[in-house]
Amino acid sequence: MTSARSLNFVILEVVNERTLQKLTQFSTATFALWPLDVNQNAVHLHSKVIIMGLNPSAGIEFGSNFHAKRFDLWYEEAFSKEPFKGSYMTDLISFPEADSNIVITKWKDEEFRKIHIQSLRQQFELLGVTAQTPILCIGKITKELFKEAFPEYTTVFHVNHPNSYRMTGKRQNFLEDVASIGRGIN
Repeated sequence: MTSARSLNFVILEVVNERTLQKLTQFSTATFALWPLDVNQNAVHLHSKVIIMGLNPSAGIEFGSNFHAKRFDLWYEEAFSKEPFKGSYMTDLISFPEADSNIVITKWKDEEFRKIHIQSLRQQFELLGVTAQTPILCIGKITKELFKEAFPEYTTVFHVNHPNSYRMTGKRQNFLEDVASIGRGIN
């Protein structure tokens, strides 16, 4: 018998090219592969685990989220290992803004929130993500807002935002925290 989680992976494999084409409409959409080349690495892309940030700090396009800045190297190192390697990565909110306080204030607006919740639901539907799919939120605030908007999701984890580790020079702690969550997902 095929489990729902493994079926999600099979569905993505079968409709990979069509799904990828549809995902290009979402500027925050990307996958945990460095360098990302969806044509060369399509067989490794999956939705067994979803990695989610709060929002992009600047305007981006499909495939570049989590792949552009020097601190994104931390993501590369942490998420290039199982079960994260090849995972779908996106943001809860697609509004580009470097100041998370501004984004959190905007989230309180019902129309703003509805637009971003609908966008994420569309992404999840394309990927076959279910309420049991593990979601790893980057930052405690991301997890809180996600759980508020998507209470049906039962397997939601969070790792502190890398900025909290950077301020104290604890890169290795970030990597260990991500690895620990990964062991809990496997």
